[in-house]
Amino acid sequence: LGMPWLITFHGMAEVLGWPERLPVVANSDRERVLRMWAEDVGVPVRERSLPFSAVRALSPEAFVRDILADKLGASAAVCGANYRFGHRAAGDADTLVTLGTERGVDVAVEDLVEDDAAVDADVVSSSRVRSCLDEGDVELVHKLLARPHRGVVHVQHVDNARWRVCKRANILPADGAYRVRVATAHDEEQVAHHDGDSAVVRLSGDELEVEGAAALLEVCGDNCVVFAVDFLTRM
Repeated sequence: LGMPWLITFHGMAEVLGWPERLPVVANSDRERVLRMWAEDVGVPVRERSLPFSAVRALSPEAFVRDILADKLGASAAVCGANYRFGHRAAGDADTLVTLGTERGVDVAVEDLVEDDAAVDADVVSSSRVRSCLDEGDVELVHKLLARPHRGVVHVQHVDNARWRVCKRANILPADGAYRVRVATAHDEEQVAHHDGDSAVVRLSGDELEVEGAAALLEVCGDNCVVFAVDFLTRM
């Protein structure tokens, strides 16, 4: 088999008329996450994002023929047991196995990963992660993702240890105090390569207070900079 690729689709909310919302993983941080996955599987993992508008109207047969086999040249594919695809979600995982076989694409269907911390054995999903972040349960998010949740924010220094959030690149946990690691740089691409220093962050709306990372002031001064915040535990 060739190099593994993560296939994603962008523009879904716009096409379907859904309200826009911040992603779980900042776009600038996706490469770092892929590098972590690569360490687990032992080979590089890359991502290919396709416009949802280009595949929305395709039948399951056309999707496998035109996109999976012809456009992407896939020799194998992996999907979850609840996978749906094609116009109006007409195809399921079994459909993908059948159509893939016809096109010389080996398909493996994986069982959903369950969250064994949940009373009802809820599955691990982006919806589950978002719900936990809304509740400030960053410890469970760490368990679900197998890594701390990283929030990427553009901030402006206010005074002392207080910063104003000018822009959020992805979803942050609920307001509260958290033990974190904080890295800083002057753009999102740079900050994605840093692990950061231990600190305590207090979130309150569009303001955050950072304790225990005085070096940030020396590096950033009064400039607008980017923080990468790995949320470890809630205090």
